[in-house]
Amino acid sequence: MVFFANWQSQAGRALFAATSRPEVKDLVGGFVFELQDRVIESGFYDRVARRPERQTCVEVACGLEGLADAYAIAVLSRDRRAGGYRRCIETALGFLPRPLWWPRW
Repeated sequence: MVFFANWQSQAGRALFAATSRPEVKDLVGGFVFELQDRVIESGFYDRVARRPERQTCVEVACGLEGLADAYAIAVLSRDRRAGGYRRCIETALGFLPRPLWWPRW
């Protein structure tokens, strides 16, 4: 599900940005939100937080990419999901390895 939701969310964000029609924005946003909500409800990010050693970088990175697209749409739409998406993004970012040059904030 994570890999499918990733590329669907990327395409949805591009369509959301390209259209000026509110009804299309609503449909696209709803679809992307449903995909990401299913990933979240499956417990994916809970497993990342609870058992990081059992996750693969590529799966978490793909999940993060798709969720970032959904987050961008949620922020632009002022959707209530933005806060929950942000928490999951922070979970995924905490999992991914940091390069040596990455700042420690």
